[in-house]
Amino acid sequence: MGKGTHMGIRRVDRFIQGFFMSLDRGILYRRPEAFVGEKYSATERDLVLALCRKVVFCDWGGLPADKSLFHWRPRSTPTST
Repeated sequence: MGKGTHMGIRRVDRFIQGFFMSLDRGILYRRPEAFVGEKYSATERDLVLALCRKVVFCDWGGLPADKSLFHWRPRSTPTST
């Protein structure tokens, strides 16, 4: 790949990060809230919605790099013999 390709990939990475961080969290939460309300029993619904709230409304800014998919890089895999 040439230099232009690498620069383009970096720009796309930054765009995607900015896009997801700028989403309205209230709107984002209402989608699974409606689905879970229809499809899950009361006991499961409370647990799933609590997890959704934690994920959607969490401030991910201080997340360590090794715990974030924003910093994910493919690992080399051992070859089978």
